[in-house]
Parts: sequence; C-alpha cells; structure tokens
Amino acid sequence: MKPQLLLTAFFACTIFTQVLADDEHKRLQLTGKVIDDVNVSFVIAYQCRDVLGTTYYNAIRTYAEKAFQQIGLSPEMAAQRVNRLEKFIESENKPGRKEDIEGCVWNISTVNHDLQTAQKNYIDFTHPKNP
Repeated sequence: MKPQLLLTAFFACTIFTQVLADDEHKRLQLTGKVIDDVNVSFVIAYQCRDVLGTTYYNAIRTYAEKAFQQIGLSPEMAAQRVNRLEKFIESENKPGRKEDIEGCVWNISTVNHDLQTAQKNYIDFTHPKNP
C-alpha cells in the first residue's frame, strides 16, 4: 500500500509542477506582449512627436513607464528602460519623422488599444477576481 501512496504523491507533485510551469509560461507571454506593445507605441510616438507635440510624446513616455511598472519593474527601472528605449531609437533605428497627422493619430490609437488590451490580459491573469 505504501508504494501506491508514494506513486500518488509523485504524480501529484508532477502535475502541480507542470501547472506552475504552464502558469509561468503564460505570464511570460503576457509580459512579452505588454513590452512589445509599449515599444511599438513609443516608437510611433517618437516618430510623430513633431506632428502630435511634445506634450503627447511625454504622456506616452509616462504611460510606458507605468506599463513597465505594472509588469513588475520598479519606478526607477521603468524610467531607465524607457530612457534606454529612447536612446536606442535615436541611435540605432533613426526612424524618420512622420508628417501625416491622420496617420499618426490612427497608428498611435491602434497600438495604444492593443497595449491596453495586453495590459488587461496581464492583469486578469496575474490578479484573478476569484482566486
């Protein structure tokens, strides 16, 4: 009878470990989606900052920092991450400035909707309403 109990305990631990691994994988996927959407949003805001204005660009910077904090970065780390992203865009990509205000508004609205959806999915997964 003891071997059956040991086997049952072993399988229970195996299943529990797999569930934890699956949860961690899902959390990492959701985190990655938020990061990707923040990056795209910030690149578009950077490209459109002449058309949309620095106030809007700075609002997107602040929103990016808050999104990074939401997925677990400290305020200092979030600010550093956004600063590095901005420096990377300036030095590596050298994206052209956009002149079309309608295109900028459309693109930034679309990507910000995607970002908000990614954030909601992350929050829903990491903070379930009925644990």
